[in-house]
Amino acid sequence: MATEMTWEEATLHILGAAAEPMSCNDIAEAILGRGLKTTVGKTPSYTVAGVISRMRSRGDANIIKTRPGFFQLAPQSDGPPVAETNELDTTDTVNNLAVAAYGLHWERDKVDWNARRLLGYDIDPNPGQAVNFADRQGVYLLHSWQSVVYVGKTTARESGLFQRLQNHHRRQVWSGKWERFSWFGIRRVNENGEMDDGPNTASKEVVSALMEAVLIETLRPSFNQQQGNYMGTLYRQAVDPNIAMAQARALLSQAGPISLQIP
Repeated sequence: MATEMTWEEATLHILGAAAEPMSCNDIAEAILGRGLKTTVGKTPSYTVAGVISRMRSRGDANIIKTRPGFFQLAPQSDGPPVAETNELDTTDTVNNLAVAAYGLHWERDKVDWNARRLLGYDIDPNPGQAVNFADRQGVYLLHSWQSVVYVGKTTARESGLFQRLQNHHRRQVWSGKWERFSWFGIRRVNENGEMDDGPNTASKEVVSALMEAVLIETLRPSFNQQQGNYMGTLYRQAVDPNIAMAQARALLSQAGPISLQIP
C-alpha cells in the first residue's frame, strides 16, 4: 500500500497541476476530492493555510501569492514571471492574529448556564464532535430582537467567554433584555478539536482588519459587497445536552400517558 502524502506534499501536488491560482479552500477540496489525504480534521482549509504559511516562511517551496488568499507555484525559469502581491490576507496571519473561529446569533436559551459549556459545530457537512468554546478569548456581542445591546471582550487574564456571558445572564437588571449572542475568537480549533495557544501581539494593520471584519459580519452594511477579511471558521450552535434532555422530557409530558389497546 502506498504511503499517504503529507499535507505539504498534497498541497504542492495540487498547485503543480493547477492551471490558475487557487484559494486555500479550493486546494483543500481538491486534496480531499482526489483522495490525497484520508485523515483530516474539522477545518482542512485552515490546515492548508498553515502549511502554505510555513512553506513560504521557510523558503523551501516557490509558492507565489497572486492576490490575497490565492496561490500558485512560481513558473520555471523559461516561463513568464508572476507578480506577487504584498497585501495582507488570512494565510499570512493564520498563526499570528485572526478571527480564527466565530459564531453568529447563538441562542441564550440553548445554553445550560449551570454547566461550563458553549457548544458548537463546524458548518462543514460532516462536522464531527462538538467543540466547547467556554474558554474562548475575543470579542462578543449581546443581541435583543432588534439590535446589539452590548459589546464586550474576554482576555487571557479573565475566565473566558462562558464566565462573562453567565454574569450577564444572572444580572436581574438585564433579564429579558437580550436573547442571542455572537462571538469572535482569536484562537483557532486544531485538528484534535482543541484550542491552540492564542497570539501575544498583533500589528496595527491586522487589528484594523479584525475590527472591520467583526463590524461587517455583525452589522451587514448594505454597501459592503464582500465578507469581512480575516474571518476563519463559522460555527453553528449546538443545544446543550441538558437543555435537549429537558426539552425531550417536556414533550413527553405534554403528550401524556400512552395507552395500548389490544384487540
